[in-house]
Amino acid sequence: MDSRKAIVASGLLAALLRNLAPRRRGDAPGPEVFARFEAVASQRPDQTAIEHAGAAIRYGELLERARAIADRLPAARGLRRARVALLFDDRIHAIASILGVLRAGHAFVPLDPADPRQRNRLILRDSEPVALLTDSAAYFRARKLRRSAYPLINIEEPEIRRRRRPQRAAGAGDLAYLFYTSGSTGEPKGVCQTHRNLLHFVGCYSRGLAISASDRLSLLYTLSFSAANMDIFGGLLAGATVCAYDMRTRGLPELADWIDSQRISVLHAVPSLFRKLLDSLAPGRVLGSVRAVDLGGEAVTRGDAERFREHFRRDCLLVNHLAATEASVIAQYAVPPDGAEDGEALPAGFAPDGVEVRIERPDGTPAAPGEVGRMVVASPYLSPGYWRRRKLTSEAFRPDPSRPGWRCYRSSDLASIDAAGLVRFVGREGTRVKIRGHSVDLAEVEAALRECPGIRDAVVVPGRRSARAEPEAELLVAHVVSDAPSTASALRRELRESLPHYMLPAAFAFHPALPLTASGKLDRRAAQALPIPDEPAGADDDAPRDAVESQVARIFAHLLARESNGRSDDFFLCGGDSMSAVQLQVLLCEAAGLEVRLTDIFEDPTVSGLAALLRRLAKTPGASSLPSLIVPLREEGSRPALFLLHGAQGQANVSPQFLEALGDDLPVYALQARGLDGTSPPNPTLEAMAEDYLAAIRSVQPAGPYFLGGLCSGAYVAMLMTQRLEAEGESVLPLLLIDPPGPPFKPTTAPPGSVDPRAAVEHEIQMELRMRQELGCFNLDLGDTRRREASVRVVLAFEQALAAHHPEPFDGPVHLLLSSEFRAMNGWQDPAAIRMIFAGPLEIREISKTHGEIVGHRGRQALHSEIARSVGEILRS
Repeated sequence: MDSRKAIVASGLLAALLRNLAPRRRGDAPGPEVFARFEAVASQRPDQTAIEHAGAAIRYGELLERARAIADRLPAARGLRRARVALLFDDRIHAIASILGVLRAGHAFVPLDPADPRQRNRLILRDSEPVALLTDSAAYFRARKLRRSAYPLINIEEPEIRRRRRPQRAAGAGDLAYLFYTSGSTGEPKGVCQTHRNLLHFVGCYSRGLAISASDRLSLLYTLSFSAANMDIFGGLLAGATVCAYDMRTRGLPELADWIDSQRISVLHAVPSLFRKLLDSLAPGRVLGSVRAVDLGGEAVTRGDAERFREHFRRDCLLVNHLAATEASVIAQYAVPPDGAEDGEALPAGFAPDGVEVRIERPDGTPAAPGEVGRMVVASPYLSPGYWRRRKLTSEAFRPDPSRPGWRCYRSSDLASIDAAGLVRFVGREGTRVKIRGHSVDLAEVEAALRECPGIRDAVVVPGRRSARAEPEAELLVAHVVSDAPSTASALRRELRESLPHYMLPAAFAFHPALPLTASGKLDRRAAQALPIPDEPAGADDDAPRDAVESQVARIFAHLLARESNGRSDDFFLCGGDSMSAVQLQVLLCEAAGLEVRLTDIFEDPTVSGLAALLRRLAKTPGASSLPSLIVPLREEGSRPALFLLHGAQGQANVSPQFLEALGDDLPVYALQARGLDGTSPPNPTLEAMAEDYLAAIRSVQPAGPYFLGGLCSGAYVAMLMTQRLEAEGESVLPLLLIDPPGPPFKPTTAPPGSVDPRAAVEHEIQMELRMRQELGCFNLDLGDTRRREASVRVVLAFEQALAAHHPEPFDGPVHLLLSSEFRAMNGWQDPAAIRMIFAGPLEIREISKTHGEIVGHRGRQALHSEIARSVGEILRS
């Protein structure tokens, strides 16, 4: 860093820019990726390698975990190397699996858990993996994806029989990974990369930022985004610490504090996220731990550099980084600290050693200095091509006629190069665009649209919101021709089944025909000139009913470029995505003056649902989004509200499918255990819970008739509440009890040999909550350590209270819904045992095989219909 400042001080900026990457040291392949990591881990086994969500792993432990994962995979034999797919939310598990796959000699294929199931299945079908690796949190999603005979391996479950297979190290030219990007054929295409090339580009990236073992690198990307490789391997191969942050669960408001608390020294982000980070900072706030910022994936503007100087140290390095999945580092530009930018868009920089950038005219001849043309990247380190796409590979890649052993990649980027070799990115030609750092082929979106019912033709073009000055496309606009009446909402619902969120059009326009050129071809230029349509709320959408809903509707209009929004409009179905959801979170926090977590937004992302969230937070003492005792899941309806008691976990585990089955006219409130917020102690007895919950219910509904339901162990609290209400002369409907356990009640005990019973309980809780999250249930944020600890206390207190409870026979009417599993386990097949608990009128229905299905299994419409039928009978009684 001292030499860099000396060069700048002496005015030799061009020399600095050219030396962002090191001189080539020959073409010797060197050891493959895992061998490099193994050497680093062996030298510093006690140093922290990765941190994520309050957990950490040291280099020595990460090395052993990767070896163990490799031992569970088939060994590579000769040239028979294979692909292994990965599906993880947890970054530590994911990176350990990446290293294990590389150690086994195979290539890893990352899947994004947030992508539609259909897209991930296409990737699995195309890559033909020999295994799919996952963990307990993503296991159910992974199980639904697998269609072939390859094994599904949960790396958190111990192998029944440990096998140490002889591993053959990968060669420099062997595949290290396949990353799938948007494809013009309508399906994602796999970009291949080798160990040798990966190491070369990681070296360019790392040395350009002077990464060392003392650094702490941010990992903000999902692992299915190829830019994540720079942080993972750039950090681990330097002996640094990789710090992962999950934008989808934690959101933007916490990012700046996380950077400070984690002492991040190297920050890597797409410019659109970087701008939002800067927007969230108070005037004068400086992120003092950061010594280098790398921005890549989108154009960087002079305004970005000016704002950067306001919030980072004077000696902090800002690097603009031009890249492609096919060539990870094309150019780098160190922004001068004196602010001497000479244009609105900053230069992309100079190509590192081992890479050469050329500009071609449309006829293939070299462009003159400063002339705009197609960018061609020449290097011996380019991707070998596209997996099983020979024609596409031959179109994009060709041998370099001027340098033996080099190849050329003909990108879809437009750029210019001045006489000094400085590359300036101009834009993109054809159908490829960048949306928030993601490369999107418009032809893939168009192909998905043409598969929608009634759509005869479609063209998708990039667009920008008029009120913003982003340098690149912010959104996609679809112009469609339909044979039958269709709506934007219906099309978005269809597209969400096959396209990831960043490929969903934000606006739709319906036409009798699309514009054509004189030769009869689709006129994309004319289509792009069409105005972005305003999408009024549909006829079935009511106007906002109060000031809060109107406020949320205005926020939607600002973020989604829609003038009119109905109260039932869904933020994501109207064009929102994970990045704009972060903006939504910030604006809702400002509107309410309260903390709104990103996970709260996903529970009900409609105008009415978010308005209800803001009203609920406003009424909550302490004003935070931590769960109160009573959670309104649906506040509207003419029938008596259903108050649903929690089970042993203390959570309001109610699936969207359950709510849907109950119909739109039934208000539903879920009760959660006291103490989940970590600020108050749990109730010590079931009687205390009943008193507490009755007060909460009466704050919503002062008088009867009351309709109570109990999930699992919550049935016994619901019975106590009913007895108390009846003793006070209140009207109470028959009880709805779902899979209650039978006495005697035994608290959970630690498994034999366990040192810490609380750790065993915590593990069980996390496994249960993650499973229920997979099933679509409403839940707490598992990434919050304080809440996990509070959940352990709540479960232990509930178990102790249940163990001390001796229920008296309940003589009121009951609808008892059972799984065959619980019916057999809890004695509900024995009439005498049943009468010891239920002395009054009893209706028993066996509606599923397992307890887990009753809790909220997706796709079990028949199961939920049975619950809904019981609810209907109770309401008619």
